[in-house]
Amino acid sequence: MKNNYLKLKTFLIPLAFAVLLIMVAGCQQEDSISTGESTTGKVVITPTMLKFAEAPFSEDDEAVTRGAAEAPQTKSVDLGNGIEAQMTLEADAKSDTIFKKPRTRASQPLSNGFYTIRAFQGNTLKGEMKGYINSGVFTPATGSKDCIILDPNQNYDFVCFNDKLSQNSDGTLSVTQANVKTAYIGRLDNTYVTGKTQYISFYMKHVGSRVYLELHSFLPIKHAVSATLTSPNNNVPTSVKLDEKGYNPIATSVTTINKTLTTNYWQGHLFPSSPDIVYWSSEDPKNDYEYHYYNRDTTYTWFLPGTPLRQMRLALPSLTLYGKTAAPSTHLYSTDPALSGFVTKENTTYKLKIRLVYTGFKYLFSDGTVGTLKANRTKTPIAFVVKDNDGTPNSGMAIALKEADLGSSWSPSTGNVENKDCQWTTQSLSGAPSSYNPVYMTTNFSHFGTGLTDDVADMNGYNWTWNPATNAIPASSGQAKGNDQWGFPAFYYAAHYDPGVTLTGTIANQKWYLPAAGEWRTALDAMSLGQINNDRGYNSGNGAAVSGRIDPVILNYALTAHYNNNGVIVGNRPIGGQGGIFYYFTSSFIVGAGAASPDLMWLNTSTGQSGNDGTTYPSSYVIQYLSGQADWNQVTNVRAKLRAFIHF
Repeated sequence: MKNNYLKLKTFLIPLAFAVLLIMVAGCQQEDSISTGESTTGKVVITPTMLKFAEAPFSEDDEAVTRGAAEAPQTKSVDLGNGIEAQMTLEADAKSDTIFKKPRTRASQPLSNGFYTIRAFQGNTLKGEMKGYINSGVFTPATGSKDCIILDPNQNYDFVCFNDKLSQNSDGTLSVTQANVKTAYIGRLDNTYVTGKTQYISFYMKHVGSRVYLELHSFLPIKHAVSATLTSPNNNVPTSVKLDEKGYNPIATSVTTINKTLTTNYWQGHLFPSSPDIVYWSSEDPKNDYEYHYYNRDTTYTWFLPGTPLRQMRLALPSLTLYGKTAAPSTHLYSTDPALSGFVTKENTTYKLKIRLVYTGFKYLFSDGTVGTLKANRTKTPIAFVVKDNDGTPNSGMAIALKEADLGSSWSPSTGNVENKDCQWTTQSLSGAPSSYNPVYMTTNFSHFGTGLTDDVADMNGYNWTWNPATNAIPASSGQAKGNDQWGFPAFYYAAHYDPGVTLTGTIANQKWYLPAAGEWRTALDAMSLGQINNDRGYNSGNGAAVSGRIDPVILNYALTAHYNNNGVIVGNRPIGGQGGIFYYFTSSFIVGAGAASPDLMWLNTSTGQSGNDGTTYPSSYVIQYLSGQADWNQVTNVRAKLRAFIHF
């Protein structure tokens, strides 16, 4: 049984009036008499009993899941330089939300115009009205009946359509490409009509469907991209014939197409008069909610129902992305014979989605080998490779894919609660003179120092974590910080990081450690593909490597990339959510200029601001002590998160 095309509401008449079978002044007796019809014992449908509303696109979610969205078929094309294009065709039930249009059911009034209303019993036409709808009110046209008379207690099919569909002599309907945007039809099938007053609400849908192109990437594409959609065969309908109820489209004329689809919606301004730019980002529910940038077409391309959209080809031009060049490419959306019969459905929005994925990142796997996810799909990655091994033992470096477990805390009110941060140390400097140097470790660093005294030059996190000879007052000289859970929690939790799998091969005996400031900075550069803007002054000219701008989307992808259940490489939701400031400990310690504090990596992952030139990235990083916690006596107050590193 077909349903959901229009709603039928039946209202009981008060029992004091018994059962009202009909007496409606709007249906003129002259019509009934002249046609030989009697209204006695009949149900009369009059204009006052009709309501109309326009359905949003893809509103029939059941139809969507039966169509392209049921199991999007991903086709991949290697574009070179570690860039892969992954294409899907999806029925999109949420396409209007990007432009902030409401998605409530029947939220839009029906377009004014000339409409025909029909009632069928089986394939027999039982009644018809023609007239004008203005502001949702139907007024019969001159010469048309002003009611439909039906026998009660029987089933009927109701159909309403506008004059953008033409009626053929055999009762069928036709629509052409010229009218595809504005042709509407609504149906209520197999509706039981009682002897009570009938109120009918037509939920009108577009006869045609529409298509748009959307590009996904992990760095923003900062310009419009024009692609070409073509049909290899002469099979795109230009006119379609429907049965008398508007079903079963059959092409009556066809052509080829050559359409340009331009993705011209990729950025906006934070405020109307602000020069600051925001690049549009979102999460993709069809790909594990991966965090991505999008660049989409804002002008829909329309098709008649029955168009074999999956058989079309989409040609993309060469692109510069991820600091590399992607070759031109042509994409056939499906070569799967099981999908060869797929055609467009009425009132549906289709998204031609191309994910431009970087597959060149290297990972350290649990067996000690290194390579891309694409080349090692059966292995378990444990860390992102920050620096390749150059042949020197343990010269390779990688950052853990997950944050370190910081244990839990218990209280009578909350019970056991997972710790979100920890202390760098519990050993205070309050009893030491402020001039004492070095502290905690044999080398302390300066913020904005020069040469090896600069904190971002420190690459010795493993040493500070595991070599007790590097300890300085007030650290215990006989125990490595990595094993001192009470005295140096940050070092301990990083050193005892659990990747969730046993390490084998060449890394079976390798130890995790708390990275130094320079190692964290090197990791950011690797995860961002070198696309870091190191201008500390946000374009004011006083740049320094201790801070700058990074891109949070590529950073998130580097740490979350994986193959999903459909065998597609995807990212994941943003770590910690979209936007926010996160602090990570380093093993470096700063002394000088009134400061005595562990060095921290600050990450601001907001995409809400990109600078006033449109070329810099939205989030920022800073390597420095935590403001307000830099006093000599407040070292133990500093709390932050942890990412463990490992050599290989």
